[in-house]
Amino acid sequence: MISATEAEGTFRITGHTPAAIDEELNTACEAAREHAVREGRNGLLVTRHGPDLYTVAVSSNVPYGQTREHDRWE
Repeated sequence: MISATEAEGTFRITGHTPAAIDEELNTACEAAREHAVREGRNGLLVTRHGPDLYTVAVSSNVPYGQTREHDRWE
């Protein structure tokens, strides 16, 4: 499942199977990428918070046109 804060370009992804998570991540990345292109100045940050929780966000910490991954799951 994807929950989104479209105005901020942040998407929260939860899933119960690897295939579902992968599909949702791809969908969220495409939506975030469209948001980043409209702004024309930020890249994407994909963060894993746990085995079934991820966020995809337009981030000023990532150069425009790039996607970075971060793992916060301990």
